[in-house]
Amino acid sequence: MDSASFAAGLLPGDARAAPTEVGVASFPLRANGRSLTLEWQDGFVHIVFDKRSDLVLGIQAVGAGCADMAARTLRPHPTLGETLQEAALMGLSKAYNA
Repeated sequence: MDSASFAAGLLPGDARAAPTEVGVASFPLRANGRSLTLEWQDGFVHIVFDKRSDLVLGIQAVGAGCADMAARTLRPHPTLGETLQEAALMGLSKAYNA
């Protein structure tokens, strides 16, 4: 599978310039059992957070399967899957984008 990436919110360098105490937690894909079974060992996930409040400031991921991870975790928009919802809503005369 080809490598993918996604980012939402602040990148680590950008967050460090903010007037707060920033932490970055990282986890390599090679340390995840599912990634190993799929042979997707290259990549990582970073979570950027405010150490005082534990508020997540940003998320970045690089590696195979990351686009799917983003779709399941972050609820990106727009997606092709939204066409199914729109078709159902059209049948009910409640479509958003028709």
